[in-house]
Amino acid sequence: MASAVPDLAAMLAATIMLVLSLSGIAGAEPGYSFDTTPGKLPKAVIPLHYAIELTPDLTSLRLAGVEIVDVEVREPTARLVLNAVEMTFAAASIDDDAQRADIALDAAAETATLTFPKLLAAGSHRLRIGFTARINAFGRGLFYVDYPTDNGMRRMLSSKLEPALIGAVLVLAAIAVALTRKVKASGPGAH
Repeated sequence: MASAVPDLAAMLAATIMLVLSLSGIAGAEPGYSFDTTPGKLPKAVIPLHYAIELTPDLTSLRLAGVEIVDVEVREPTARLVLNAVEMTFAAASIDDDAQRADIALDAAAETATLTFPKLLAAGSHRLRIGFTARINAFGRGLFYVDYPTDNGMRRMLSSKLEPALIGAVLVLAAIAVALTRKVKASGPGAH
């Protein structure tokens, strides 16, 4: 009889767990939903893939870049709104230069609005943006740190990207590899 009590308790616990999981009370949190995720950008256009080329200038502390973004337009629109913190846009075009956008920056909202002459149809598109940004002297976005070594001062680049800043500098995990391969530093103290 003594062994029947633990077996009964185990069966009761298993039954309760089964009932709870089937009723949804003990269920996991809902899956990710783009539509319900908070954010300041419109949800009519979804970025799917980013390719970026960055050319940092450690003397002027400027970062030139070209970004290509594959986007899914969910409903026809002539406007794309992007995060843009302390950036200057040289040009923006869609679908291999089929249309060039007018660019309006909103420094207070930290956004850029790209307005195309014609509606972009729902479906896949490729956005190309040329930009420059400042390399900061503090821990926001892409920033530099000067540090002493036995051979004098050295400069390194690092990043701290908050969600709003990712669109500004668009530095992904591969930045360390890209910078290691592409940095052509010039000028005193640039390494």
